[in-house]
Amino acid sequence: MLKQSQKRDYYKILGVKRNARKQEIIKAYRKLASQWHPDNFQTEEEKKKAEKKFIDIAAAKEVLTDPA
Repeated sequence: MLKQSQKRDYYKILGVKRNARKQEIIKAYRKLASQWHPDNFQTEEEKKKAEKKFIDIAAAKEVLTDPA
C-alpha cells in the first residue's frame, strides 16, 4: 500500500487541497462516490471504468482520513 500511495496523489483524486480537514475530505469523498458509483452507469464498459474510479476514490479517502 505504501508503494501505491507514493505513485498517486490522493488529494488530486478527491479534488481537495493538501491542507484540507478531515470533514472536507469526507464531503468530497461522498460527492465523488455517489457520482462514480458503478450502479449509476448502463453499459459494462462504463461500469468497469466507474468501478476503477470508485476504488481509487475509496482508497484516497481511506489513506487521507487514517489517523496514523
